[in-house]
Amino acid sequence: MRKAIFWRIRRFNTNPLIIFAILTGWVMISGLFALAHSGEAQITSNTPDIKKAGVHIQRCVQGSNAVGPGGEKMIDIESHGAGFGEVPGNRYVTFGNYVIESPYGSWSNTHIICRVGLKHFEYGRKYPVCLAMKNKSGLEVRLSNTVYVKPLMLIHQVVPGEARPGAVISLKHSAGITMGWFGGSRGTKELMIGQAQAAVISWSDDQITARVPNMLPGLYKLYIQDGGRTLSEEKPFTVKRSLTKRRIIR
Repeated sequence: MRKAIFWRIRRFNTNPLIIFAILTGWVMISGLFALAHSGEAQITSNTPDIKKAGVHIQRCVQGSNAVGPGGEKMIDIESHGAGFGEVPGNRYVTFGNYVIESPYGSWSNTHIICRVGLKHFEYGRKYPVCLAMKNKSGLEVRLSNTVYVKPLMLIHQVVPGEARPGAVISLKHSAGITMGWFGGSRGTKELMIGQAQAAVISWSDDQITARVPNMLPGLYKLYIQDGGRTLSEEKPFTVKRSLTKRRIIR
């Protein structure tokens, strides 16, 4: 190509500016061609295309509480989506920095149930969940998109569901349902009714007893918090009008 260009330059005695423009254009085209091929090589060497893999998590939710081997306290994490495969094979689920390995509670092409021990997370914090596998080099390769789940303490029952200020209420699990995992000791955790803190009488892993604070009647959200961070699901609770007689000022 260079010989052809210089041959034409000699034959037609072209203007030097035209010669310079032709040579500059040829160099730029060659550089762009090489850069394009370099870019293709970088793309193919990166993590596999998620869309091409066809694995997608639509949503991830917390399931019920469970007891694992040796009495370990655990919760179920359920992933819903498509392209998971009918069996795990060499695939696995990651929860934060924790790798959830078999056995799984359930694994199908659209639904996975896996269990995570309480020692691997803190209630009220978000954790990323995705599907992954190890390549031939032993490096982790992400197979799906990443979704987030925030584990919360489960409150199965508030007994009674409505009460007056000063009355005693209990948070506990229903018959046939695994314990609430409230924590063996209270620590700095608080039971809240709306923005008011209830006076705790007793606190155990499966039951909390407290007294309704002095507050206006109405429908409130009842939940557990620690340092302003909500640790539990919210349950509706009705505070009834107090029976205390009002003093009439004449």
